[in-house]
Amino acid sequence: MLYDPNFHYNSDAEQDADMQDEEEEGWGSDFYDDEQDDDDDTAWKVRKSTIKIIDAIIVSCPSQLSEFWNGFADLLSKRFIERDDNVKCEILETFQTLIKSGLKVDEEFISSSFSI
Repeated sequence: MLYDPNFHYNSDAEQDADMQDEEEEGWGSDFYDDEQDDDDDTAWKVRKSTIKIIDAIIVSCPSQLSEFWNGFADLLSKRFIERDDNVKCEILETFQTLIKSGLKVDEEFISSSFSI
């Protein structure tokens, strides 16, 4: 889910600004245009498939949801910075499935605990 060979996600905004300033100082780049690399990039398919697997685990194993809910929530929320729209939509849909499944498990637990 983290594999993106053509893009580097920085967590430090100042570092981004410094790099951008350095790039704008010259006459141009000696490297290929980033947009060319994105046309041939199929790594987004790997990231999207990984997220679909997480979604399938959430849907198919609701009884074990409490074991991995925090891990999946943390992992998915960190990927909200995704640059590809296809993958970003899949992340949001999977996060929505995780929340709905968590609410459903909580409702079942509450109803079974307080049944008279």
